[in-house]
Amino acid sequence: MATIKTVALILKTMNWRDSSRIITIFTKNNGRLDVIAKGANRYRSKYFGILEPLNLVEVVVYYSETRDLQMLGKAELESSFSGIKSNLEKTGFAFAILEIVYTFFKDHNPATEFYEFVVFILGEIERGRLTNIYFWYFMLKLTSYLGFKPEFKSCRLCGKKITGRLVYFSFDSGAVICTGCGRAGQRNYQMPSSMCHYLEHLQRTHYKKIGNIVTPELDYFEITRFLQMYLRYHTNEKLELKALKYFKLN
Repeated sequence: MATIKTVALILKTMNWRDSSRIITIFTKNNGRLDVIAKGANRYRSKYFGILEPLNLVEVVVYYSETRDLQMLGKAELESSFSGIKSNLEKTGFAFAILEIVYTFFKDHNPATEFYEFVVFILGEIERGRLTNIYFWYFMLKLTSYLGFKPEFKSCRLCGKKITGRLVYFSFDSGAVICTGCGRAGQRNYQMPSSMCHYLEHLQRTHYKKIGNIVTPELDYFEITRFLQMYLRYHTNEKLELKALKYFKLN
């Protein structure tokens, strides 16, 4: 049995038996772990207020490769992201990010860069006002991380730059198609060219400069739906994003 001491993001919790709790954490060097916190639900538990979704905690975990459920030895609160939890819109998008991470990171393999990226995005959501933009940026970078980065700059078939009012996006190829080469259908998503140009610009923007982006008048719900549909198509995951539905953000 090994002892792991690390900072972790709590993705999900569930009660277990009468007094304990199972928490799912996302870590830099050990990926996603399911951990049992014995006595967490007892009156005056030392874990009171600590083992909650979205909290960033420093934990000590007793880890064994022969079991799926690990044991929690200690937990101390690093950050509760209170600035997110005090705002309904920020809460919705942040919990949607937790759901996405929970869905796509299912093993114990290291996810160092993406872990740091997730924590960065949550920090920016807490500090900033461009909540939906940081969420879209997160979704775009996730597609790149998973290996199916979308291409918005020019038509996949003829190579010409996108012009006109409408374009099509091929879910199969993960690329935009001009109206001269394609048409709407089950696997081609029709979108305004302004939305296509915006997503291309957002995708290539450095993360430190996201706050400087000027967002044109677009259907924000449509952008969220499109990115969700694209992830679903290439992963066969349901990806319901219940938090967005609950807070009416999609």
